[in-house]
Amino acid sequence: MTHSPFMVRAASLVLACFVLGGAAVAQAQLPHDYEWGSDEWNGLSAFQALALDRGVNLTHLEKLDYSALEPARPLVILYPTTPLNAEAIQEFVADGGRIFLADDFGSSDQLLSTLSEPIVRVVSPPEAASTRLNGNPNLPVIRTPGRHPLLEGGVERLIANHPAGFQSALPAVAYFDDARLGFVYDLTIGDGKLVVVGDSSLLINLMIDMGDNGQFVGNALQMLCGDTPYCSADVLIGEFDAVGHYGEPGEASDPSVEVQEMMEKLNKAAQQLLSWIPDRRLMRVMSLLLLVGMLLLGLAIFPFYGPRFLSIRFRPPARLLPRSEFERNLLEFSRGQNTNYVLPIAILRDEFERLFLRELYGEVGAPDNEARYRPKVVEQTSSLYADRVSLDSKLDWKQRKRQAFVLMTAFSKIPARSQLFINPGQRWSERDLSKLYEDSQEILTALNVKEEYEQRIRRTT
Repeated sequence: MTHSPFMVRAASLVLACFVLGGAAVAQAQLPHDYEWGSDEWNGLSAFQALALDRGVNLTHLEKLDYSALEPARPLVILYPTTPLNAEAIQEFVADGGRIFLADDFGSSDQLLSTLSEPIVRVVSPPEAASTRLNGNPNLPVIRTPGRHPLLEGGVERLIANHPAGFQSALPAVAYFDDARLGFVYDLTIGDGKLVVVGDSSLLINLMIDMGDNGQFVGNALQMLCGDTPYCSADVLIGEFDAVGHYGEPGEASDPSVEVQEMMEKLNKAAQQLLSWIPDRRLMRVMSLLLLVGMLLLGLAIFPFYGPRFLSIRFRPPARLLPRSEFERNLLEFSRGQNTNYVLPIAILRDEFERLFLRELYGEVGAPDNEARYRPKVVEQTSSLYADRVSLDSKLDWKQRKRQAFVLMTAFSKIPARSQLFINPGQRWSERDLSKLYEDSQEILTALNVKEEYEQRIRRTT
């Protein structure tokens, strides 16, 4: 006998109710999963109340009309079983739309797989979580140690129920314990945003109050609204009707094609006129035709009526690459806008430490990433460096030690490069970068490995 994903999930929730001292769940209520407005354990009334507290008015839709989507009105898609139009969704988001997609066993696979860096869903990954609620293997506890708008307000752990994990080259906001399967993604596509969560039951009445789930969901709703203090969003659940295509009606045609067609008609009309116009009137008529042609061309390029008449509308590629927080930081850095030099400092730190620690501890004796910044280890490493390169002068030894100590202390405040898509919470200026670079180069020179450093950073791939 086979069981549906929801029935399996419901069994775990019933067990969780008994373990946590919650009310008993009647078997007759099981089919009404994700019922809009329901106060039962598997309903969504708490989600609606939470949204109102955050200034978001939710409207439940039973029909998705892609042609009626407006980027200013966000979408919440919960456990969809109706196939999603990946092209329409991506175009909507690229135009500035925002979507919160919570899905573990639904139909979002095609949408996620069409990204340039695909997100591949892995069903039933509890073995990836070493921490479980009250030992229940189907209720993994997902830690969130980083910083991100979705994790503000003290979101330290999410409690999921029979979740899905994701495999992708894109960085995730939250991972399962083994850091190979992602659980939450914040993707930027064009001007919009797509937040993906691998568990739809996170929003039901029973689960939304577990751990920090409620704070996380509230943060996601506020992210949908952006800077708007109050907004409205549409909610789609499970199976719903889907019609139309985003951009209809009045889909814009190629302006160059229509201009060419008009010019061909104009040329044909001119040739017909030339067959009967007397020579003495030829120049006057040709001037008139030229004026009419220029007028038609101007109307084609600068339309005065019909907002979509020959308008050029941005259409993203079918496999548009989303941008994470990390990639947006890179873009800002390349443009020189609101520059935070944390990325080049992180790269400098990684390349410096690779040589610095190797010279002091050998190939295999260096402290690991977590231990190397403990105060006692920083003190020990700085002393080893001073012992290695200082002159006989005691003053020189103290200066060498202090230089290494200050540099390693500064580097300890920089997040790992793999975590830079999460806001580090501190800005690093060009002056900071210059000072850290100078100090690191002096230390590498004293250790006679600066040339090796130069060779390393000049390699291209």
